[in-house]
Amino acid sequence: MSSTQSPQKNLLAPSDPQTLLRIRHTCAHILAMAVQNLFPETKVTIGPWTETGFYYDFARPTPFTPEDLEQIEAEMRRIVRTNLPIIREVVDRDDIQAEIAALQEPYKQEILDSIPVDEPITRYFIGSPDAGFASHPELEPSLIDRQRSYAIATARQLQEQGFRVEVDASGERLGKQIRTAELEKIPVTVVVGKREVEQQTLSVRSRQSGDLGVLTLEELQEKMQGAIADKSAF
Repeated sequence: MSSTQSPQKNLLAPSDPQTLLRIRHTCAHILAMAVQNLFPETKVTIGPWTETGFYYDFARPTPFTPEDLEQIEAEMRRIVRTNLPIIREVVDRDDIQAEIAALQEPYKQEILDSIPVDEPITRYFIGSPDAGFASHPELEPSLIDRQRSYAIATARQLQEQGFRVEVDASGERLGKQIRTAELEKIPVTVVVGKREVEQQTLSVRSRQSGDLGVLTLEELQEKMQGAIADKSAF
């Protein structure tokens, strides 16, 4: 495993689009670190930036309470005050896979599995493992990786609602994937691209009705549940 700590750089104004995205992404890391400091049983999934801020998906037995959120915000502020370094590493696939297994983070394993074997693997984490104070490492996803991760997380939520969902991770061009879905008579096709990841939406196409436009996950669930209840296609 090779490790390189990024040299300190002068930040641009927060109004600069790229700097703002970096700040939001860093905040997502800090959120994950705070949650796992306070609730170590929580598993992390994905935590990207969005056009309006950032978020992180967590898996835990019970939902967070308003009191939990207050503790999390306070812990985030404490972490920021410590001014820990942000460390970037290029890692060996076998090493990071063993580390993810030791941490028992199955959703990170899904992200690792989605990265082609011939691509280098880069991760970021906050703090220093040698000092015993660090966030769990996060693989650095490319735009395509963020799309895959968002698709996987969306599919998992739909599966939890009882829907049969499969993610096409073939890497084929979008047009070919849509044609394949049509030939296989798949009733609903969901497309995830850069816009959908940033806006947290889904582009939906029905075999029966054609293009349904852009929907939120909740809107898609409602339409699918309605179609099942009415025993009809949508």
